[in-house]
Amino acid sequence: MTTEIAIQPAEAREMQHRKRSQDFSTAAEIIPELAACFALVRPVSMTDDAAAEWLAVAANELEGYRAGILRIGLGEARKTCTHHGQIVPTVIKAMEEATPWRMGKPLERRLPGQVERQLPPPEVRGLIEGATRALNAA
Repeated sequence: MTTEIAIQPAEAREMQHRKRSQDFSTAAEIIPELAACFALVRPVSMTDDAAAEWLAVAANELEGYRAGILRIGLGEARKTCTHHGQIVPTVIKAMEEATPWRMGKPLERRLPGQVERQLPPPEVRGLIEGATRALNAA
């Protein structure tokens, strides 16, 4: 006996989109894991204010990447970094190496408030293409 759940294609796409949009990291979510990396290599002479500033800047640099792949990068940074200046580049490099199927494309990143761009309707694209051809012909 099998139970079938019928999901309409539009509903399935909407569910996928919601899941994907929630999968991107925010600075607030990154800071605890980033702080764990930073604690291992923080210079003894660094003040608490300087450390907080470094964490805020580093979290801002890593914000918007997919949360799962970011965790991989942070794990690699915890294992290999010996200086706080190595953390962000190591995380980005590890994320790139963990996603070889991208074939040289940049890592997908969405920042808060960033709206996903959509192509204009075919009628508008036709107008744009016509105007472009007219400008090139002139």
